[in-house]
Amino acid sequence: GMKVLASEEFLEGRVNALRRDGTILGQVGLVLGLRMASGSTHKDLVLEFVPTPLQEDVFTSTATKASKKSGGARSSTASFDSVSVKLDTDWALEHASQVEAMLPGGVEVLGYYLYCSEKTFKNTRTSMQVTACLRNLERSFKCKAPPILIHLDATSRKMGAKSLSGGDSLKTLELQFTKVENN
Repeated sequence: GMKVLASEEFLEGRVNALRRDGTILGQVGLVLGLRMASGSTHKDLVLEFVPTPLQEDVFTSTATKASKKSGGARSSTASFDSVSVKLDTDWALEHASQVEAMLPGGVEVLGYYLYCSEKTFKNTRTSMQVTACLRNLERSFKCKAPPILIHLDATSRKMGAKSLSGGDSLKTLELQFTKVENN
């Protein structure tokens, strides 16, 4: 089996900071941490998120464009739900390679995180792009375990973890909260 361990405080802190910034419709970035194997169980311990630079055009919403005209550009559930994602899969991999090269021993790029609404996340186009990013990472990094994806739900603030499960499908992983000294 495979588990993802993370500090609930850390994840909630990230979601809340993103939520407070009314201009952010979504965010994608790298998940850094430790890969720990104990017996048949594999655990990924999440330590840090690194937002991918230059992602102005990744998340666009039809609702925000309309609300900007009427003067209210605050992000709401409606605008989050109408967000479409256009990931630059090559750049996502390039960023991962750059960061990986600077990491101290033991710390690895575990995968990606995506901050967006559940509706956007479940969109077929989004999951195809996410899968492509994870597959590129797995291929070029020759990962010992499948790369993970952490979804931070922009509307409900829930969090979940997924990994590649053969082919194009994502399977849900157990996300376990733990105390992590990662300040």
